[in-house]
Amino acid sequence: MQKTPKELSGHFSWGLMAVIALICLPLHTSAQLNGALPKVTSAYFLQNVNVVSSPGAYQENINILIEDGMIQTIGSRIPVPSHARIIQCDSMFVYAGFIEGISHTGIPTRDKSANSSGNTGGSKQKIDRGNPPNDLAGIRPDRSVRDLYKSSEKSVSNARKLG
Repeated sequence: MQKTPKELSGHFSWGLMAVIALICLPLHTSAQLNGALPKVTSAYFLQNVNVVSSPGAYQENINILIEDGMIQTIGSRIPVPSHARIIQCDSMFVYAGFIEGISHTGIPTRDKSANSSGNTGGSKQKIDRGNPPNDLAGIRPDRSVRDLYKSSEKSVSNARKLG
């Protein structure tokens, strides 16, 4: 049985699409990057920032040089390194101190062997990892950091050494 021209054109268009897809596939894979992206810079120069070093102590138009994640220099007349990215901070503020929203610095670590879920029986309670109880998730509105914080904790001195 002979095929009609309409049937032949349908088979031809499917075959043509398959050939085009096979030709384009290597183009897609060769457009991918090989290896890690090159590092642009690890130095940032914050220009004309407002610095609050302590309550009531406020300075305007201060420059801050940050290299490798640590503050290297603070001052109004420090030179801009050629490798640093300059960030204009005319209306921005920098506050001194280590303020971190999810920090455990100065808080003694809890005893991991203690059963924090309140289960006192001999069998372990199965805990849904996607929906843990509040005490395991760190949600403790009944506790105050003021009562727990100890400046003598080793984590405080470690944080200060890190800058």
